[in-house]
Amino acid sequence: RTLARTRSLAHGLALALTLSMAEPIEALRQMLQRNPGLQTLKLGRRFGDAGAEAVAEELRRAPRLQNVSLVENAIGAGGAGALARGLRCMPCLTRLELTGNSIRDEGAEALAR
Repeated sequence: RTLARTRSLAHGLALALTLSMAEPIEALRQMLQRNPGLQTLKLGRRFGDAGAEAVAEELRRAPRLQNVSLVENAIGAGGAGALARGLRCMPCLTRLELTGNSIRDEGAEALAR
């Protein structure tokens, strides 16, 4: 089941979405469309590289995001590479949290480019 909640912050809107991979990408797409000024996005539930690739594609639709947290999502080097490509379309991004993932050197190098 997909669980989503939004709340107002002093500097914008935050969205926390727990992904179960049943209908999560469509839920994420709808949330990003409904909240074009979204500044903070936290996603969780160990969605792995396949989920990271799908999330990366949707992040291209959210150029105003400043903070993205993908902590403990079982993301490996392949998912990190996909995220790196998606993050290039996010000029406002100032913070990316990937703690607890297994991106290794190859994934870190892709993100650093």
